[in-house]
Amino acid sequence: MFQIRQAAEHVYCIEDVFDIRIYQDIKFTLNNIDWKYSQQTNPDSDAVYEPGYFATQFYQYCVKDKTFTYPTSDIFQTIMVPFLDFVQGTSMQARVPIRLKANLYPRTDKIFQHEKHLDYFNYETREHFPWLNSFPITNMVYMVNDNDGGTEILDTSEGDIMIPSKQNTAVIFNNQFWHKSSTCTNKKARITINFNFL
Repeated sequence: MFQIRQAAEHVYCIEDVFDIRIYQDIKFTLNNIDWKYSQQTNPDSDAVYEPGYFATQFYQYCVKDKTFTYPTSDIFQTIMVPFLDFVQGTSMQARVPIRLKANLYPRTDKIFQHEKHLDYFNYETREHFPWLNSFPITNMVYMVNDNDGGTEILDTSEGDIMIPSKQNTAVIFNNQFWHKSSTCTNKKARITINFNFL
């Protein structure tokens, strides 16, 4: 059974998110998918150096080119359904998925933190679209494997919080929080799944 700890206002850490069978199925599936290389984690960044990473989109509507990525039936059953079930909890109200993707950050000689980002839009620059502030997006970062990397949530009620990468744990937080991902040094790669939903 999962355990929830409130790390700060609107920031929740969850241990043992899925039972061992679901966790093993997710891990097996991620070991057998095609990964796409990306040179940077933040396309709007002007950083001189940033290590690339591998990602795969399972489910997303791309506003830029008006395309929709659907999961295969296997991905839908193995990954998407457990994530939807988890965030819905015991509520009869369905959560609306926006994006589900996996990230693979190759090992680096020393831990490298990527630049801060928001998964979707900057609320401070969208005041001329007031309805965007009326539908807060929730982010879930799920840690697939143990490693010495982590996800840092910035400017919370408890200051900046580093969530270590421990397998089968997650951090759930409001999209208004800037955050950073990182690489790791003690495993071949750091693997996470990002789930954004309403």
